[in-house]
Amino acid sequence: MDLPGYIKQLPDLPLYFYPNPGNAGDSVISCATFQILDRQDRKYQTRAYSLNYRAPEQGIILCGGGGSFVGDDERVFNLMADYHAKVGKLVILPQTIVGRTDLLRSFGENVDIICRERTSYDYVVRLGVYANVLLMDDAAISLNVPWLLAHPARCRLLGIPWLLRFRRLDRYIAFRRLRRKRLRELRARHGSSTLNCFRVDGERTDIPLPADNLDLSVEIMLGVRPKALARLVTYELLAFLNNFETINTNRLHLGILSALLGKHVNFFANSYFKNESVYRFSLAQRFPNVHWCGDQHLSCS
Repeated sequence: MDLPGYIKQLPDLPLYFYPNPGNAGDSVISCATFQILDRQDRKYQTRAYSLNYRAPEQGIILCGGGGSFVGDDERVFNLMADYHAKVGKLVILPQTIVGRTDLLRSFGENVDIICRERTSYDYVVRLGVYANVLLMDDAAISLNVPWLLAHPARCRLLGIPWLLRFRRLDRYIAFRRLRRKRLRELRARHGSSTLNCFRVDGERTDIPLPADNLDLSVEIMLGVRPKALARLVTYELLAFLNNFETINTNRLHLGILSALLGKHVNFFANSYFKNESVYRFSLAQRFPNVHWCGDQHLSCS
């Protein structure tokens, strides 16, 4: 079963979606999840993790996919720990999962843990948890890219009020200026051929960063909610990537977006198993335009 099919068969109970907070890659996951819910005409409310959250004690909680279990945002784990036994159902959407053994073993049969690659799936199964353990693609794989590219005005204009509300319009304007500047520089150096997008955060590897590296996922961190804001970030990533023919990256969701756009992707390892495991499970057979480079030097082709 794929993620859209899974969500379609969920019981007809009140649905509460908590997008996973994070960088622009998490905005892509959030946007894809919103698309799935909207295509199925599911009624839902979007909630934010916070230190003073009040989660519903009836219905279904959808915890957004991504890398929550690799991070240290205690708000996410506190909500899972406090409410998994109180709600009708708690669903952890496709995740990479490491650690948090006690929390995972505390879950009952009303919890569905969805892993986005086999390494995480095998890990959770070996723990002998009571929860249901499932294996599905990362939510971003289901993203409707043609629709987003066909509606640029809708993607942008509907996001502006939320940028103003969250005081992020200056950040967006700065990204648009950076986008124009870097496009000129990159075209002068490579024409429209190559874009280097390597991580500069804690998941970076020891591959020397190219001089023209641009870590898009931290350049446009505008938010994962509401839907209009996640859609705006996803559209801007797609629009930027679409200027190039080859994408070199160890950012998972830049790799996925580039694959969906039909680009030639040289996909590199991050600091742990995530990229390779997602590549083997979701990308290798489906996207011949994606080439696994592992931890090789940038000359991989």
